[in-house]
Amino acid sequence: MKRTFNDEISDFVTKVKSIEKIVPQIMFIISLILRKEKSELKNFIDNLDKEQVIKEDGKLKVLLNSYDDSRKIDKAVSRITQYHLAYSVIPRSLLVSLISIFDAYLGRLIRAMFTNKPQLINLIQKTITLSDLNKFSSLDEAKEYLIDQEIESVLRNNHTEHFLWLEKKLNEPIIKDLKAWPQFIEITERRNLFVHTDGVISSQYLNVCQKNNYQFEREYKIGDVLEVSRKYFENAVNTIYEIGILLGQLIWRKLLPHEVEEANISLIDITFDFIVEENYHLAINLLSFALDKWNIDGEEKYIFLVNLAQSYKWLGQIDKCIELLDTIKWEPLSNKFQIANYVLRDKFDEALRLMGIISKTNEISKEKYKEWPLFKEFIKREDFKEKYREIYGEIFDITEVTNMDYVEDQKNNELQMEK
Repeated sequence: MKRTFNDEISDFVTKVKSIEKIVPQIMFIISLILRKEKSELKNFIDNLDKEQVIKEDGKLKVLLNSYDDSRKIDKAVSRITQYHLAYSVIPRSLLVSLISIFDAYLGRLIRAMFTNKPQLINLIQKTITLSDLNKFSSLDEAKEYLIDQEIESVLRNNHTEHFLWLEKKLNEPIIKDLKAWPQFIEITERRNLFVHTDGVISSQYLNVCQKNNYQFEREYKIGDVLEVSRKYFENAVNTIYEIGILLGQLIWRKLLPHEVEEANISLIDITFDFIVEENYHLAINLLSFALDKWNIDGEEKYIFLVNLAQSYKWLGQIDKCIELLDTIKWEPLSNKFQIANYVLRDKFDEALRLMGIISKTNEISKEKYKEWPLFKEFIKREDFKEKYREIYGEIFDITEVTNMDYVEDQKNNELQMEK
């Protein structure tokens, strides 16, 4: 079954999200175990005689009377050391996995290029020997073989060469338009260090990063060891999202211009999910790129604009939100866009007035007030709740259940990833 570009982009986002979501969960579990191990060791030492616990040169020393007690402490210290080490090893491993997901995605995008635009197969500069040709039962099998060989050949190269290959095949500049390109290259080069040098910086890493205009947050030198902090990992995930989603969209729009509406809807859905998850920076980057680079019109254009405006607002950049809203001619637009304008400007009286009209036209179902982040502040107001009950004959209620112990533990136990 032929896979579409939408299939590949959606699958890529889902896989990156699986890595993004699992990191805090894993680190939280390790922190619980580590806390338990430290607590048990402390209790053991606290129960010893005072004469057995001494401080020498600022260090704690424990004098034990039995081999069993000595082994117990040695094992406890060993376990604690291992769990501390996990805080370094696991984020590194998951960063490597993140790049592996991207590379596999790139291979699938290239395959989708050839399957959705068969003419591109003519540009493959590979030959098939007569003996190889005899192995195939059809021309389609031979084409699949050529595609496999081309993908394998491309993926053997570095990431810059991957994109240069795409630019040549599509006859379209890509790298220069990607603002996150320097960060992407640094992430891929850091991944190479973790795989080949245990994170020790090489001259190649520094040279490649500098060549691609990456701005280091501090001065690094050959021999320094790189790690993956929580903040770095979050930025890496967003960079991989951004590069991967935009790359898929660029190829899709270039090769299949008649599917531009489907591409727009795909990007609307993806960015909406990021807004729901409060990943406003990423939503802004994706929406801004789309509005700047592509000719988006009709209702989809206004959805892009409203989602961009609300991303600015929820990020606290109110001036940018209002500035963007002021560029839009609202009069001809439908009521669902009018209410968006009023809510984003905090003109709640006007928004309340429109609620009654919208309920009759069903432009916005009552469920959307709970589901759309656009209304997240509006629905907290008492006058909204009164209006909602007046219109729909029921009480507006959102019950949020939060495990506060879990939240507090997350804040207090990021440990080494925070460093």
